[in-house]
Amino acid sequence: MSAASKAVQLPAQEVLRFLLPRLLSLFPGTTEAALARLFFWTRAPWQRAERSAAPLEWITAGGGKPGEGMRIQIEGEGPGILLLHGWGGHVRQLDELKAALQDKGFRVLLPHLPGHGASPGHTCSLPRVTELLLELDRRHGPFHGVLAHSFGALCLSEAHKRGFRTRAQVLVAPAHSVEFFLESWRTALGLPRECMPGLRRRILRIVDDPGFDWENLELRVPDAMKAHSLLIHDLEDRIIPADLSLHLAERQQLPGTRFSRGLGHGRILRDAETVKAAAGFLESAGRLREGASL
Repeated sequence: MSAASKAVQLPAQEVLRFLLPRLLSLFPGTTEAALARLFFWTRAPWQRAERSAAPLEWITAGGGKPGEGMRIQIEGEGPGILLLHGWGGHVRQLDELKAALQDKGFRVLLPHLPGHGASPGHTCSLPRVTELLLELDRRHGPFHGVLAHSFGALCLSEAHKRGFRTRAQVLVAPAHSVEFFLESWRTALGLPRECMPGLRRRILRIVDDPGFDWENLELRVPDAMKAHSLLIHDLEDRIIPADLSLHLAERQQLPGTRFSRGLGHGRILRDAETVKAAAGFLESAGRLREGASL
Protein backbone atom coordinates (compact mmCIF):
# COMPACT_ATOMS: atom_id res chain seq x y z
CA MET A 1 0.00 0.00 0.00
CA SER A 2 1.35 3.42 -0.95
CA ALA A 3 1.94 6.25 1.52
CA ALA A 4 -0.85 8.21 -0.19
CA SER A 5 -3.27 5.28 0.24
CA LYS A 6 -2.42 5.02 3.93
CA ALA A 7 -2.91 8.75 4.36
CA VAL A 8 -6.41 8.47 2.88
CA GLN A 9 -7.29 5.24 4.70
CA LEU A 10 -6.71 6.52 8.24
CA PRO A 11 -9.03 9.59 8.11
CA ALA A 12 -11.65 7.50 6.25
CA GLN A 13 -11.61 4.90 9.02
CA GLU A 14 -11.93 7.59 11.67
CA VAL A 15 -14.93 9.07 9.85
CA LEU A 16 -16.58 5.63 9.78
CA ARG A 17 -15.85 5.11 13.48
CA PHE A 18 -17.59 8.40 14.19
CA LEU A 19 -20.60 7.89 11.87
CA LEU A 20 -21.49 4.21 12.14
CA PRO A 21 -22.56 4.05 15.82
CA ARG A 22 -24.81 7.07 15.22
CA LEU A 23 -26.30 5.59 12.05
CA LEU A 24 -26.95 2.32 13.90
CA SER A 25 -28.91 4.16 16.58
CA LEU A 26 -30.96 6.14 14.02
CA PHE A 27 -31.42 3.53 11.25
CA PRO A 28 -30.50 0.15 12.76
CA GLY A 29 -31.99 -2.14 10.10
CA THR A 30 -30.72 -0.25 7.08
CA THR A 31 -27.27 0.28 8.58
CA GLU A 32 -26.91 -3.38 9.64
CA ALA A 33 -27.88 -4.54 6.13
CA ALA A 34 -25.28 -2.25 4.55
CA LEU A 35 -22.60 -3.33 7.05
CA ALA A 36 -23.30 -7.03 6.45
CA ARG A 37 -22.49 -6.58 2.77
CA LEU A 38 -19.50 -4.37 3.53
CA PHE A 39 -18.00 -7.25 5.54
CA PHE A 40 -17.27 -9.17 2.31
CA TRP A 41 -15.72 -6.29 0.35
CA THR A 42 -12.11 -6.67 -0.69
CA ARG A 43 -11.83 -3.51 -2.80
CA ALA A 44 -13.88 -0.44 -3.64
CA PRO A 45 -16.67 -0.75 -6.28
CA TRP A 46 -14.74 1.45 -8.73
CA GLN A 47 -11.58 -0.68 -8.55
CA ARG A 48 -11.10 -3.27 -11.28
CA ALA A 49 -9.17 -6.51 -11.49
CA GLU A 50 -5.51 -6.04 -12.31
CA ARG A 51 -3.90 -7.02 -15.58
CA SER A 52 -1.31 -9.76 -15.28
CA ALA A 53 1.70 -10.36 -17.50
CA ALA A 54 1.75 -14.02 -16.43
CA PRO A 55 -0.55 -16.62 -18.10
CA LEU A 56 -3.62 -17.24 -15.96
CA GLU A 57 -6.00 -20.19 -15.69
CA TRP A 58 -9.64 -19.54 -14.80
CA ILE A 59 -11.56 -21.80 -12.43
CA THR A 60 -15.05 -21.71 -10.99
CA ALA A 61 -16.92 -24.19 -8.81
CA GLY A 62 -20.29 -25.16 -7.44
CA GLY A 63 -22.33 -23.71 -10.28
CA GLY A 64 -21.09 -20.23 -9.46
CA LYS A 65 -22.28 -17.27 -11.46
CA PRO A 66 -20.05 -15.82 -14.20
CA GLY A 67 -17.25 -13.85 -12.55
CA GLU A 68 -17.44 -15.77 -9.25
CA GLY A 69 -14.31 -17.82 -9.84
CA MET A 70 -10.65 -16.96 -9.52
CA ARG A 71 -7.59 -16.80 -11.72
CA ILE A 72 -4.57 -19.00 -11.10
CA GLN A 73 -0.98 -18.14 -11.99
CA ILE A 74 1.02 -21.31 -12.75
CA GLU A 75 4.79 -21.12 -13.16
CA GLY A 76 7.55 -23.69 -13.55
CA GLU A 77 7.59 -27.45 -14.04
CA GLY A 78 7.57 -30.39 -11.66
CA PRO A 79 5.46 -31.47 -8.67
CA GLY A 80 2.88 -28.83 -7.75
CA ILE A 81 3.06 -26.56 -4.71
CA LEU A 82 0.18 -24.19 -3.96
CA LEU A 83 0.82 -20.75 -2.41
CA LEU A 84 -2.22 -19.01 -0.89
CA HIS A 85 -2.24 -15.33 0.03
CA GLY A 86 -4.58 -13.87 2.65
CA TRP A 87 -7.45 -11.38 2.78
CA GLY A 88 -6.33 -8.13 1.21
CA GLY A 89 -3.08 -9.80 0.17
CA HIS A 90 -1.51 -10.41 -3.23
CA VAL A 91 0.50 -13.08 -5.04
CA ARG A 92 3.42 -10.61 -5.21
CA GLN A 93 3.92 -11.13 -1.47
CA LEU A 94 4.93 -14.69 -2.35
CA ASP A 95 7.55 -13.86 -4.99
CA GLU A 96 10.52 -14.95 -2.87
CA LEU A 97 8.84 -18.23 -1.92
CA LYS A 98 7.90 -18.85 -5.54
CA ALA A 99 11.50 -18.35 -6.67
CA ALA A 100 12.88 -20.58 -3.91
CA LEU A 101 10.48 -23.40 -4.79
CA GLN A 102 11.11 -23.11 -8.52
CA ASP A 103 14.84 -23.38 -7.80
CA LYS A 104 14.07 -26.69 -6.09
CA GLY A 105 12.27 -27.98 -9.19
CA PHE A 106 8.64 -27.36 -8.29
CA ARG A 107 5.72 -26.04 -10.31
CA VAL A 108 4.13 -23.20 -8.31
CA LEU A 109 0.41 -22.40 -8.40
CA LEU A 110 -0.64 -18.97 -7.12
CA PRO A 111 -4.39 -18.29 -6.94
CA HIS A 112 -5.59 -14.69 -7.04
CA LEU A 113 -8.44 -15.07 -4.53
CA PRO A 114 -11.86 -13.75 -5.62
CA GLY A 115 -11.92 -9.96 -5.50
CA HIS A 116 -8.11 -9.81 -5.32
CA GLY A 117 -5.38 -9.14 -7.87
CA ALA A 118 -6.30 -10.34 -11.35
CA SER A 119 -9.51 -12.09 -10.26
CA PRO A 120 -12.75 -10.24 -10.95
CA GLY A 121 -15.26 -9.00 -8.42
CA HIS A 122 -15.18 -6.93 -5.26
CA THR A 123 -16.02 -9.52 -2.61
CA CYS A 124 -14.68 -12.74 -1.15
CA SER A 125 -15.94 -15.35 1.31
CA LEU A 126 -14.70 -18.45 3.10
CA PRO A 127 -17.20 -20.88 1.48
CA ARG A 128 -16.43 -19.60 -2.01
CA VAL A 129 -12.65 -19.94 -1.61
CA THR A 130 -13.06 -23.39 -0.03
CA GLU A 131 -15.07 -24.65 -3.03
CA LEU A 132 -12.54 -23.16 -5.43
CA LEU A 133 -9.67 -24.89 -3.60
CA LEU A 134 -11.46 -28.22 -3.95
CA GLU A 135 -11.91 -27.59 -7.68
CA LEU A 136 -8.22 -26.67 -7.92
CA ASP A 137 -7.37 -29.98 -6.22
CA ARG A 138 -9.55 -31.86 -8.72
CA ARG A 139 -7.70 -30.23 -11.61
CA HIS A 140 -4.11 -30.16 -10.35
CA GLY A 141 -3.93 -32.21 -7.14
CA PRO A 142 -2.86 -33.91 -5.12
CA PHE A 143 -0.26 -31.29 -4.23
CA HIS A 144 3.26 -31.90 -3.07
CA GLY A 145 2.70 -29.07 -0.59
CA VAL A 146 0.73 -25.95 0.28
CA LEU A 147 1.76 -22.72 1.99
CA ALA A 148 -1.16 -20.63 3.23
CA HIS A 149 -1.04 -17.18 4.82
CA SER A 150 -3.59 -15.64 7.20
CA PHE A 151 -7.16 -16.02 5.82
CA GLY A 152 -5.80 -18.49 3.25
CA ALA A 153 -4.91 -20.88 6.10
CA LEU A 154 -8.48 -20.88 7.42
CA CYS A 155 -9.78 -21.63 3.90
CA LEU A 156 -7.25 -24.47 3.59
CA SER A 157 -8.43 -25.88 6.93
CA GLU A 158 -12.03 -25.98 5.68
CA ALA A 159 -10.94 -27.54 2.39
CA HIS A 160 -9.15 -30.31 4.34
CA LYS A 161 -12.45 -31.21 6.01
CA ARG A 162 -13.91 -31.79 2.54
CA GLY A 163 -11.12 -33.97 1.18
CA PHE A 164 -8.43 -31.56 -0.08
CA ARG A 165 -5.18 -33.47 -0.77
CA THR A 166 -1.64 -32.36 -0.02
CA ARG A 167 1.46 -34.13 1.30
CA ALA A 168 2.72 -31.22 3.44
CA GLN A 169 1.63 -27.76 4.53
CA VAL A 170 3.04 -24.57 6.00
CA LEU A 171 0.66 -22.21 7.81
CA VAL A 172 1.99 -18.66 8.14
CA ALA A 173 0.31 -16.28 10.62
CA PRO A 174 -2.92 -18.27 10.23
CA ALA A 175 -6.37 -16.87 10.91
CA HIS A 176 -8.05 -19.11 13.46
CA SER A 177 -11.79 -18.45 13.23
CA VAL A 178 -14.52 -16.39 11.62
CA GLU A 179 -15.35 -15.00 15.07
CA PHE A 180 -11.85 -13.52 15.26
CA PHE A 181 -12.44 -11.73 11.93
CA LEU A 182 -15.81 -10.42 13.11
CA GLU A 183 -14.39 -9.07 16.37
CA SER A 184 -11.38 -7.47 14.63
CA TRP A 185 -13.71 -5.86 12.09
CA ARG A 186 -16.05 -4.62 14.84
CA THR A 187 -13.14 -3.04 16.71
CA ALA A 188 -11.69 -1.42 13.58
CA LEU A 189 -15.02 0.23 12.77
CA GLY A 190 -15.86 1.12 16.36
CA LEU A 191 -19.15 -0.79 16.30
CA PRO A 192 -20.96 -1.37 19.62
CA ARG A 193 -20.96 -4.97 20.86
CA GLU A 194 -24.74 -5.02 21.19
CA CYS A 195 -25.20 -4.74 17.41
CA MET A 196 -23.13 -7.86 16.66
CA PRO A 197 -25.71 -10.65 17.17
CA GLY A 198 -28.05 -9.13 14.58
CA LEU A 199 -25.20 -8.19 12.26
CA ARG A 200 -23.72 -11.68 12.53
CA ARG A 201 -27.07 -13.23 11.55
CA ARG A 202 -27.24 -10.97 8.49
CA ILE A 203 -23.68 -11.83 7.45
CA LEU A 204 -24.30 -15.57 7.71
CA ARG A 205 -27.60 -15.19 5.83
CA ILE A 206 -25.68 -13.65 2.91
CA VAL A 207 -23.29 -16.61 2.84
CA ASP A 208 -26.19 -19.08 3.29
CA ASP A 209 -24.10 -22.26 3.04
CA PRO A 210 -25.57 -25.19 5.03
CA GLY A 211 -22.33 -27.14 4.66
CA PHE A 212 -20.51 -24.85 7.10
CA ASP A 213 -20.82 -25.23 10.87
CA TRP A 214 -20.38 -21.56 11.68
CA GLU A 215 -20.72 -22.04 15.42
CA ASN A 216 -17.65 -24.30 15.56
CA LEU A 217 -15.69 -23.05 12.57
CA GLU A 218 -12.04 -22.77 13.57
CA LEU A 219 -8.63 -23.72 12.24
CA ARG A 220 -7.88 -27.42 12.65
CA VAL A 221 -4.95 -29.49 11.44
CA PRO A 222 -6.06 -33.01 10.43
CA ASP A 223 -4.45 -35.75 12.53
CA ALA A 224 -2.87 -37.23 9.41
CA MET A 225 -1.24 -33.88 8.63
CA LYS A 226 0.16 -32.96 12.05
CA ALA A 227 3.59 -34.50 11.46
CA HIS A 228 3.69 -32.91 8.01
CA SER A 229 2.73 -29.36 9.03
CA LEU A 230 4.87 -26.36 9.95
CA LEU A 231 3.32 -23.43 11.82
CA ILE A 232 5.10 -20.07 11.38
CA HIS A 233 4.19 -16.85 13.17
CA ASP A 234 5.87 -13.62 14.25
CA LEU A 235 5.64 -12.71 17.93
CA GLU A 236 5.07 -9.03 17.04
CA ASP A 237 2.24 -9.67 14.56
CA ARG A 238 -0.31 -6.86 15.11
CA ILE A 239 -2.96 -8.32 12.80
CA ILE A 240 -3.27 -11.87 14.15
CA PRO A 241 -1.65 -12.28 17.59
CA ALA A 242 0.96 -15.02 17.82
CA ASP A 243 -0.63 -16.20 21.09
CA LEU A 244 -3.37 -17.78 18.97
CA SER A 245 -0.80 -19.93 17.17
CA LEU A 246 1.00 -20.77 20.41
CA HIS A 247 -2.30 -22.04 21.85
CA LEU A 248 -3.11 -23.86 18.62
CA ALA A 249 0.23 -25.68 18.64
CA GLU A 250 -0.26 -26.72 22.26
CA ARG A 251 -3.94 -27.69 21.93
CA GLN A 252 -3.49 -29.70 18.74
CA GLN A 253 -0.02 -31.01 19.66
CA LEU A 254 1.73 -29.73 16.55
CA PRO A 255 5.41 -30.70 16.55
CA GLY A 256 6.54 -28.25 13.85
CA THR A 257 6.58 -24.58 14.87
CA ARG A 258 8.75 -21.56 14.08
CA PHE A 259 8.33 -18.19 15.81
CA SER A 260 10.21 -15.06 14.74
CA ARG A 261 10.34 -11.54 16.11
CA GLY A 262 10.16 -8.16 14.38
CA LEU A 263 8.70 -9.29 11.03
CA GLY A 264 5.01 -8.61 11.62
CA HIS A 265 2.14 -10.05 9.62
CA GLY A 266 3.27 -9.37 6.04
CA ARG A 267 7.05 -8.98 5.97
CA ILE A 268 7.45 -12.50 7.33
CA LEU A 269 6.58 -13.82 3.85
CA ARG A 270 9.64 -12.12 2.33
CA ASP A 271 12.11 -12.80 5.14
CA ALA A 272 15.05 -14.83 3.79
CA GLU A 273 15.26 -17.21 6.77
CA THR A 274 11.51 -17.80 6.77
CA VAL A 275 11.51 -18.47 3.03
CA LYS A 276 14.39 -20.91 3.39
CA ALA A 277 12.69 -22.77 6.26
CA ALA A 278 9.29 -22.93 4.54
CA ALA A 279 10.63 -24.04 1.16
CA GLY A 280 12.92 -26.62 2.75
CA PHE A 281 10.10 -28.04 4.86
CA LEU A 282 7.73 -28.35 1.90
CA GLU A 283 10.41 -30.10 -0.12
CA SER A 284 11.45 -32.59 2.55
CA ALA A 285 8.11 -33.24 4.25
CA GLY A 286 6.37 -33.69 0.92
CA ARG A 287 9.02 -36.15 -0.28
CA LEU A 288 8.59 -38.24 2.88
CA ARG A 289 5.00 -38.91 1.85
CA GLU A 290 5.57 -39.59 -1.84
CA GLY A 291 3.66 -42.70 -2.82
CA ALA A 292 1.39 -42.46 0.25
CA SER A 293 -2.36 -42.70 -0.32
CA LEU A 294 -3.98 -39.26 0.06
